[in-house]
Amino acid sequence: MICAAAVMSACKKDTIKSLYTSTPGVYFDWSDSTGTDASRVDSLVFSFALTPDRLTDTALLPVRISGDRMSKDRYFKLALVDTATTAISGLHFKALETQYTMPADSGMVHVPVYLYANDTALHSKQVRIRIQLVPTSDFTVTDSSYNVAKIIFSNMLTKPTWWDMWGQLGEYSRVKYELFILTTGVTVMTPPADFNNQPAMMYALSTFTSFLQDPFSFVRDHPALDFTLEVTDGGAYNFYKTYSPEKKYLLSPDASGIGYHFHDENGNPI
Repeated sequence: MICAAAVMSACKKDTIKSLYTSTPGVYFDWSDSTGTDASRVDSLVFSFALTPDRLTDTALLPVRISGDRMSKDRYFKLALVDTATTAISGLHFKALETQYTMPADSGMVHVPVYLYANDTALHSKQVRIRIQLVPTSDFTVTDSSYNVAKIIFSNMLTKPTWWDMWGQLGEYSRVKYELFILTTGVTVMTPPADFNNQPAMMYALSTFTSFLQDPFSFVRDHPALDFTLEVTDGGAYNFYKTYSPEKKYLLSPDASGIGYHFHDENGNPI
């Protein structure tokens, strides 16, 4: 019995020792708001279309360690899962770094993945990036259900169900919806019968109508919105945010010689 107890004690010590000396791991920490895994997700999904003044964005991937923190920088790696990635490096996103740093005394870090919306094909399709953690000398990756992250994004802006409820908006087009969001800051309109929100909705409509009727006065009267009108050849103008000159909207003189109009995605006047 004494020998057995000694053996059991030695085994227990070896087990505890192995727990604390084994290489720590890293995993994607997609915790939900309740702190449980009941509704755990492993992806980020969004559209550039709801921020039409931006052609770049950053997805943050939460990477957490399993094990003790250390008072030195450590390194982990990410790799694309090529068979499950439809986005193109350099066109839709910036290539991944060769390695990433887990700073000293840290237990978690958010890895930035830089996304681009320049490809016009994103107006009609989604693309996907699938990324997995891979082992390094500093970290292992043991749980396959926590080592993969997905980023799904597009620049699609489809006609919302509420558009026709507000006849003042007229015929729908993607460009008109983008201009509406840019000038009003509103992405969703509540139904006219919603009397609590009706004043705010009417103000948004009034603001957008004023903009379309006289973009020059709108830009002058709303300097805080950072819009500019840049003259081009033929008496036309480019309308855009001063901090986002890559995304421009053409404003052309009317054929009648009175007033100006924007163009939708098919070249038709708005």
